[in-house]
Amino acid sequence: MAPEPGAAKKAQAKVRAAKKKKNKENQKARKAAHLAQKQEPQTKKKPTQDDNWDIEYVPDAPAHESDPVFAAMRSVFQRFEVQEEEEEEPEDDAVDPNKRRRNKEKLRAREPEEESDDDEMAGLSRKRRKEMNRMSVAMLKSLVRRPDVVEVWDTHAPDPRHLVFLKAYRNTVTVPRHWSHKRRYMAGKRGVEKPPFKLPEYIEATGIAKIRQAIMEKESSKGLRAKARDKVRPKVGKLDIDHQVLHDAFFKYQTKPKGVSRHGEMYYEGKEYEVKMSAKKPGQLSEALRLALGMGDNHPPP
Repeated sequence: MAPEPGAAKKAQAKVRAAKKKKNKENQKARKAAHLAQKQEPQTKKKPTQDDNWDIEYVPDAPAHESDPVFAAMRSVFQRFEVQEEEEEEPEDDAVDPNKRRRNKEKLRAREPEEESDDDEMAGLSRKRRKEMNRMSVAMLKSLVRRPDVVEVWDTHAPDPRHLVFLKAYRNTVTVPRHWSHKRRYMAGKRGVEKPPFKLPEYIEATGIAKIRQAIMEKESSKGLRAKARDKVRPKVGKLDIDHQVLHDAFFKYQTKPKGVSRHGEMYYEGKEYEVKMSAKKPGQLSEALRLALGMGDNHPPP
């Protein structure tokens, strides 16, 4: 049988009415409890002699000392033990009447020294006080494991020993050396002509540069109409080159470029002009050096 129209709405209305009734009853109960609490006489309990208790915390009995686990954790348990406060014995002037007098004399003798030190420090500037408290380079080198990484300005750091530890840590990248220079970075390269980009030898061997040059010459000889037509309908496949040749160039004949920095090496001005002594070996003379010295084949050096 089909349900009567509007039966679901009637059921929802009944549920809402029941919730409203329950909320009203709860509000009435809370109001009644609040009024009863206000009407109760507030009687304050007077403190008696029995209320002044002295609470003493008694720690648990420690584990057996022969237990190896307890022996390993003994220092931890000692931190949480309740330490008994030592009662200070009152000073008896009748027993030692000269004791207070000697203490006063010591304080009087110490006061002028402290005042003179304070006067000296007060007369110095803040910068001078910092320099006096700063350790020397020799002292810093004697305190660290790697004295070879210590520099003059390392002593100016808030924590010089920690700074030297970070500098000596493995795989640490150093700060660029131009941080303390007055002039701008790469200012020495101003006016130096930059050479044009040159393709690597393994890419140039594929002949792609010649094909590209021929296409560019052909494009320059075209008229305006032909260029406009190529913009609307561009042609695809102008660079006709074998993919196997490109594959061999990159995966078979590719060489490592020169002048690539290793991990942790920072670039600085004039680095490319330095001679790498790692590639030089003693006893081997280059052809240019032989010609300069006038040496022939199988001839000893002069």
